[in-house]
Amino acid sequence: MEKIKNITTESVNEILSIPNDKRNFKNTAKAIDKIGEKTAALAHSIVALEKVSPEKDIRDAAHKASIEMSEFHIKEVSTNKKLYEALKYYYDHQFKEENLDPEEQYFVTESIQDLERMGLNLPEEKLAEVRKTLQEISTLEQEFQQNINSDKSQIEVTKDELKGLPEQVLNSLEKTADGKYILKADYPTVNGVLDHVEVEKTREKVSRMFNNRAYPKNMEILKEILIKKNHLANLLGYKDFAHLDMENEMAKSPENVTKFINNIVDKATKKAKNELKLFSENNRKFFDKNGKIQPWNISFVKNEYKKNHLKLDEKELTKYFPLENTIKELLDIYQQFFNVKFKEIQTGGFWHQDVKVVEVFKDGHLISYLILDLHPRDSKYSHACDQPIISAVKKDNKICPSVSLVIANFPKSTPNSPSLLTYKDVVTFFHEFGHAMHDTLGRTELTSFAGTNVKSDFVELPSQMLENWMEDKEILKKVSKHYQTGEPLPDDLIEKIADLKKFDSGDFTLRQLQFALLALGLFDPNPEKDIQEFWKSISHKLRDYVVWDPESHFVASFGHLASSLYGPKYYGYMWSNVFAHDLFDTIKKGGLLNGNMGQKYIDNVIGKGGSQDPNDLIEAFLGRKPSEDAFMKDMGFE
Repeated sequence: MEKIKNITTESVNEILSIPNDKRNFKNTAKAIDKIGEKTAALAHSIVALEKVSPEKDIRDAAHKASIEMSEFHIKEVSTNKKLYEALKYYYDHQFKEENLDPEEQYFVTESIQDLERMGLNLPEEKLAEVRKTLQEISTLEQEFQQNINSDKSQIEVTKDELKGLPEQVLNSLEKTADGKYILKADYPTVNGVLDHVEVEKTREKVSRMFNNRAYPKNMEILKEILIKKNHLANLLGYKDFAHLDMENEMAKSPENVTKFINNIVDKATKKAKNELKLFSENNRKFFDKNGKIQPWNISFVKNEYKKNHLKLDEKELTKYFPLENTIKELLDIYQQFFNVKFKEIQTGGFWHQDVKVVEVFKDGHLISYLILDLHPRDSKYSHACDQPIISAVKKDNKICPSVSLVIANFPKSTPNSPSLLTYKDVVTFFHEFGHAMHDTLGRTELTSFAGTNVKSDFVELPSQMLENWMEDKEILKKVSKHYQTGEPLPDDLIEKIADLKKFDSGDFTLRQLQFALLALGLFDPNPEKDIQEFWKSISHKLRDYVVWDPESHFVASFGHLASSLYGPKYYGYMWSNVFAHDLFDTIKKGGLLNGNMGQKYIDNVIGKGGSQDPNDLIEAFLGRKPSEDAFMKDMGFE
């Protein structure tokens, strides 16, 4: 932490020491960008250790350092008025005189707009209040996330209460001294129970355990975050935080997002009602007289429908995805499409023995190291994500290897069974590894634009686009290999997987939009609303066929709400998904393993990082304005 402070202070002082009439792009604008370049690896490493370290002392120290680091950066860089005035002087007097390339011009104009959006052009006394509020928000957000990651919720059940649980999940569970099974709130366990366990009481207990992580403390923290973010927006002249946070995104405003959501809701609702009719006919006992279903039953009922009507048994499907082979083949797909080579290397000194490291080569040059931490542990980050460590930048046209960490929570092999991935797991890995490739191939001159440093409602597009590979027959044949027979998925199962997306696309889409409306609405001008009641009203509005459970408090563990990347912008998942389908449709016509098509995609989209407006990147690749037609067709909403 001291090193970050020293580097930052020295860099800022050097910029401020330059006489105004001597300012140019290199010594002012690029010098500001270089502060991030010099400190990012240290800062990102601290964030990563809080997510993955098995040692509580290290996680606690990383958490403390993250708070200190955020407070320091807010004060010394992002709200440093003298630094802003130096950049503004350059912008007003020398900017137009220099022959800057498009990336450099975009950086300067975006930086000025961002700084002024955050109040750097305000009087110092008002800016001090902005700075104080930003620091308070950052501390609260980190506390919110830490409470989720450190949650120790668990329940104990007998083997009879786990009837139907896949053997792999059962064998991975810890036991008590008297032989009961311990169910924790990790994704392999929770999904295994909710999808497969035949005992409804067990599903109910697990659902409530999972949806009460970090409750009640996070509800109070979230309330404070909402109040402080609304106060920040008002200080900066905005009606609410949603308008402030979205002004510079692809969508531009909450009104545009609401219009976008409502357009999809209408189509998804019609599809969802048809789905629920089929599910209820298959399993009437789980639906009450009003056609409603308990939340802990919906995944189980969907699975039963798959088995009985689609003849698709998720437990059978899992046998075709042994972890080692699946990941090997998934990586080979990336190799072919992106014209890269992967090489796993033996290394040590990381935080856990499960960690693996892969080198990435392109055109014979080492361009990246990818760190894989793929199995669940106590207090580890409980979902899946990509964490950039060292940014992909070019220095004088020389490649500096980047570093990214891919975190997941896939089941480990046991003495009794190999690690078998669910189909969802396979898609999840392909998605998160897609982010890592964006980190790797989004190579820019300026660190601020490198990799996934893009608009928030664009960042999910490349990874979501890649998810579609996992529905293609050729790709599924390549990836799958039965752990006993060695056979790939048969054609009939592949056809069913292709149909799987449409099978519950209405309910799936409504659930995503439910989260989007929650995130959007919480950051409106009324931050003191009853959060639980607000969530209830949205749930009734979009998915009134799911019974409201007053004993569940999902919002307390909805980490996206306390994230500077998301907050009110959860809509970005669906927003980018619509564009992703359009890009995938175009790529598929050229060949999913076609390296020429992959290079075109790098050159026009992910290779640009955040150095251009994503609307322009999409249009450049497609050769036209984007369309929602591919998304609507793929979802069965026509």
